[in-house]
Amino acid sequence: MKITRLLASTLATPLLISSLLWADRPVDLDITVVTGTRTEKRLSETPVRTEIISASEIEKTAARTLADAVEFCTGLRAENNCQNCNFSFIRILGLDGTYSQTLIDGQPLVSSLASVYGVEHIPARMIEQVEVVKGGGSSLYGPGSVAGVLNVITHAPTENGGSIDVRAESMSGEMTLTAGVVADLINEEKDFSFSVFGQVDSMDPYDHNGDDVTEIGKRDMHSLGFRAIKEWDGDRLVFDFNRTYEDRNGGSDPEAVNHTTKLSEAVQTTRTMFRMGWEAILNNSVDYSLTASHVLTERDSYYGGWADDNPANGIADPAELAAAAAMYGKSDNPLWVYDAQLNWLLGDHMMTFAVQHSEDDLTDSSAASRPVDVVYRNTGFSVQDDWFVHPNLSLIYGFRVDDHSELDDTVISPRFAARWSASDALTVRFSYATGFQAPRVFSEDLHIETAGDGATRVITNAADLKEEEATTYNLSLEYVHSLGKDYIMFESNAFFTDIKDKFAEELNDDITTNVLEYERINVEGAEVDGFEFNIGYVKPDSLLVELGVVSQNATYDEDVELYDGSDPAHPNVVTTRNIERTPELYGNFKVTLETDLGDFFLGLKYTGEMDVPHIEPADGSAPEVKKSDTFLTADVSWNKDLGGMRVGLGAKNITDEYQDDLDKTTDRDPAYVYGPRFPRTVYASLGYDF
Repeated sequence: MKITRLLASTLATPLLISSLLWADRPVDLDITVVTGTRTEKRLSETPVRTEIISASEIEKTAARTLADAVEFCTGLRAENNCQNCNFSFIRILGLDGTYSQTLIDGQPLVSSLASVYGVEHIPARMIEQVEVVKGGGSSLYGPGSVAGVLNVITHAPTENGGSIDVRAESMSGEMTLTAGVVADLINEEKDFSFSVFGQVDSMDPYDHNGDDVTEIGKRDMHSLGFRAIKEWDGDRLVFDFNRTYEDRNGGSDPEAVNHTTKLSEAVQTTRTMFRMGWEAILNNSVDYSLTASHVLTERDSYYGGWADDNPANGIADPAELAAAAAMYGKSDNPLWVYDAQLNWLLGDHMMTFAVQHSEDDLTDSSAASRPVDVVYRNTGFSVQDDWFVHPNLSLIYGFRVDDHSELDDTVISPRFAARWSASDALTVRFSYATGFQAPRVFSEDLHIETAGDGATRVITNAADLKEEEATTYNLSLEYVHSLGKDYIMFESNAFFTDIKDKFAEELNDDITTNVLEYERINVEGAEVDGFEFNIGYVKPDSLLVELGVVSQNATYDEDVELYDGSDPAHPNVVTTRNIERTPELYGNFKVTLETDLGDFFLGLKYTGEMDVPHIEPADGSAPEVKKSDTFLTADVSWNKDLGGMRVGLGAKNITDEYQDDLDKTTDRDPAYVYGPRFPRTVYASLGYDF
């Protein structure tokens, strides 16, 4: 909006390391972000520490989806959580996906059901940039954004034209094909624009350990969307539409009818989104926006299989086959989000008032689980003051009041952030935020892990489950030193999160059933603390080198029971103090080199040891918490623009790092999976700009 753009253009503060490291050009002082304050600001001026994953970065790393796009952002980890269907989460600074918000153009449009596979249902073709906020900092986002916010800024047209891209990948001989198109149209008056995009992906199944059961399931996805924008003297109306369909199938035979296979986790998801937004300027001091969004997520699923193979005819026992045929499920999840925001410029203060109402309606039925028919309603009211105290000091403080249908009382969540420019080279940022998670059906509850003996793992909430409460602190120092026309940059970020009444899963199995029942309970609490460090060197328009490292501790306040010893064959009780799947040390190293011969990219990722539960080993051994291996992967790419025609070559995970102690056969524990999401993959791409 004009007011916030005017405010951004009149403020002068030092260079921010993140704008240098993630912008399309190595040095870009004018890049704007909206996530920290929900108003447009130059990245270097926002008190809320914000990092950018640009479209250029996404192209260089050959990302297909949002999950791929964040791979080289320090402090973020995209992880595979199931050996059968590969559903993924994005962890931010040690906390899993339930502690962060994924936004689409500032709106929380990833619903309960969509969050199971949702980070892989946002295609790269619709992403202009991703804005990453670690920790809270702004009161304008929902109470669950304790670990941070991923705000996906979708593509908007700036000129007439478009592009077509095709990429072929070979993953240890199994093929993946990706094709995408974007077309933009702007009229002569520059007051109407229209953009359309499409992306198609097809991935062959992959069996890593030769046991005739996939480690990476078969996937087919296609997505189509458009955006229309009409402007009147600075006011504008925006309409967005997007439809994504994915068919994924992992198990013993992804091509066969699901219930006739020994093991199958098959999911067909359709996600349809409509969004309409109105932005208007009332006068030189006041502007406002109104947004209405609707997302319908529909899912047909199969989680099941049979165990006994009849040698006489090669099919299962009829009773087992009939039971397997009953394991199909269906889910419907309409989500409505209504949002209103008013910005009022009062001298050095930008006052923001916002109200947001959401209705998340979920019905889910499957023979493998208990039926779900719930509606979660939440109304949040936010007040925030963005105070430009001095060219070297700015503050954001405010609070959000939430009325959630699952809670008896309203919850007040105060938040605060500050930016202090100690010198032209040194910037200090601090943020404090509180938040909560209400008892509800969580994303992982809707994913049923299946073993070939017919057993399924099901999670339910304890009757007395109460909300989590969390407090998070972040303190960062950013230093930029000029070396002539070049720059060297240092950044450190200390973080601490304290969670009270943390949710944890405890085995509460009824041995008379063929379902392995887990119950979500409250434990005393948990703490996540650590230190993030980044160092970078920039030679404008030529070279960018960056190293990022995170060292952290993520522990429960008390031992949490993962297995109760109920099986007479394994009476040992398994507990853990460390939060699962959270390495103490991880990081990345990136080099981008721009030459006349093309753009070269090298990326290294290191993942340290972490605790991973192994509760149902396929070999019948005792349940335990195992210490994972460490991994060092390397990605390389080359891209060249040939005057409208673009070519590219690359390889991901050259070192072919992959978990080497995966369970084998259909009797495996599908939750015992960690490490890189994909093995070595080589690819070639071809694009054309028109």
